[in-house]
Order: sequence, then C-alpha cells, then structure tokens
Amino acid sequence: MKHPQYNPALPNEPLGDAEIDQLDSLLGKIDGDAVLDVESLDGYLTGLLVSPQLPASDVWISRIWGGDEDSEPPFPSGKQTKKVVQLALRMMAGIDRQLRGDMSRFEPWFGVAESGADEWVDAQVWCAGFLLALDLCADQWQHDWDLPEVALALRPITLLGGDELPPEDAALVATPAQRDEWSRQVPEAIEALVRHWHPTRLDPAVEADPADDAADA
Repeated sequence: MKHPQYNPALPNEPLGDAEIDQLDSLLGKIDGDAVLDVESLDGYLTGLLVSPQLPASDVWISRIWGGDEDSEPPFPSGKQTKKVVQLALRMMAGIDRQLRGDMSRFEPWFGVAESGADEWVDAQVWCAGFLLALDLCADQWQHDWDLPEVALALRPITLLGGDELPPEDAALVATPAQRDEWSRQVPEAIEALVRHWHPTRLDPAVEADPADDAADA
C-alpha cells in the first residue's frame, strides 16, 4: 500500500490531546505484540528523524502497526488507515519542529512510574520505540556506532530500551530510581545525536550536509 511521504514544509498543526487519544485508541484496537502505542510511537518517530535519512513512508509507516512494507494494514477500512497515517505524519512534524533550533522545546512522551506519593520518569517504552527506528535504519548507522560521541549518546537509550541486557547492564536499570536517572539523560542524548547527524538543524551557521538535506526532503 502506498503511503504519503513526510514533507516538513507542510504547515501541519501539532496533535491536540483529543487527537493523541484518538490515535492511541486506533492503535490499541490492533492485536499483536509489535503494535506501537503513542509513547513508543513518539520514540520511533524521533529515531527516524534523528537518523541520517528518513526511509520511504512505505517502509516505516507499516511498522507502526507491527507490519512490514508488504503487509496490508490491519484496519477494517481504508478511512481508518488514512486517519492513522495522517495523525502519525502530523505527530512526526511536531517532533521535527522540536528537534530544530532550540532543543529546550523537545518534550518526549516519557512514561511515569508511581508508588504511593513517589513518581519516577520512565523512558523504557519510548526508548524501545527509538531503537525500533534505529534497527530499521541500521545500515545508515553502521559506520558510526562505535564513535565515542554516538556510543555515549546511545548509552541511556540502549540501557532503557534494549532487550536481553547483559546482567551488569540490567543491574543499572533495575529500580525505578535508576530508570528515572537514565531517562533524564535521554533528551541531552537526542540533542547530541541531532548534532552529530544534522548539525544545521541546531546551528544554521554550519555548512549544510547533503545527507541532511536528503533526510529533510
């Protein structure tokens, strides 16, 4: 199924709370463990935007509902599929704007863990979505995985969102307080990754990178 390409030049309005709830409800009606919810979708879209180049929409959109580019959408009508795609593209546009210029505007959809009166930030689900995007774009990242600035930035994200962590790493995110500490490092990590791949987004004085131009197309 052909999906519209993301176009950052379009004047897409950010999603309102009711539209976020609508998107989450539509996704929540799909059976399957690989379906994203709003929190993991926010991480997934951020990972796509941070990557060197945004894949074609037919490649990445179907992952939202746990499919691949050759699978049919799971919705009972084309109208519902179109609605989910439109909402996802507008959600992407909102994140994209946050990742340009002043990163203090970046507000990821992190979860909150509660116990009595205590609350902790918990970005595990968000980071799992981000890593799904990196897996999809792995060929773009392969030559930079081990660069110190990239490895350091990915550390909190892989600790929180990774599967089957080694015991020594799992021990670092075993408690809500530990996850809170690592989660609070994620926004700074995202800024470092944007600065690595797309410096012109944060500093217009930097000479434009052709790869960045392609990603923004």
